[in-house]
Amino acid sequence: MIEFPGKSQVSKLNLWFQLIADFIRYKIVYSVEEFLFLFKNYLRNIWIFRKALASHVCWDSGSILYFLELGIDDIRKNIQEKGKEISISRNKKIQKMDRAVQILSNIREDKYFLLAENELGKIHTGKTWFEPYLPNSEEEKQCEGSESEFPLYEMKDDLSEEQKAHNSKIFSRSHELEKLEWEELFQILQGKDNLENLETSEESDDPWGKAYDGSGLKSWWD
Repeated sequence: MIEFPGKSQVSKLNLWFQLIADFIRYKIVYSVEEFLFLFKNYLRNIWIFRKALASHVCWDSGSILYFLELGIDDIRKNIQEKGKEISISRNKKIQKMDRAVQILSNIREDKYFLLAENELGKIHTGKTWFEPYLPNSEEEKQCEGSESEFPLYEMKDDLSEEQKAHNSKIFSRSHELEKLEWEELFQILQGKDNLENLETSEESDDPWGKAYDGSGLKSWWD
């Protein structure tokens, strides 16, 4: 004798089939939407980082700095144009991001020599030529190539000692500026402990806004 399922059993089966169908439909729709979002974002990122992608080579770090520079600048534009954060903290973020982008550009394009010239004046240039190098000591005479078929040459110039000293100051200052900006960059990216300057007084209108200086890569989002 064949037993047919009752109405209650049929309703339960229909419910299970409906749940399975909804789950499959959700997974398919979600997967498609996620793929379309990622693909659209992928194309957008290719356009934003196109110059860094084109300039990247496996023997130089310049493009790595370029990726960071372009990425921070993209976040800055989004926060500045579409951000919903209050202006007192948002503006501080924008200022720090602008400074980070400027430092990265200075490092990547090696602008420190020009910055040093702006401070100390233009470098002195003169005529240069090469003269045969004559070893003075026995140690120099024993150096490889001193008496070979490929003689050594020494570069000469017509700069005065004062001009050479001025040029040395420019080179030293350029190295100093680069070192200072590397340190500043890492301070901006790392951020500071804003709780140190947090005012707990009830008289302060915005204690957090006064303590926060806008630095900290992890805080640059909106």
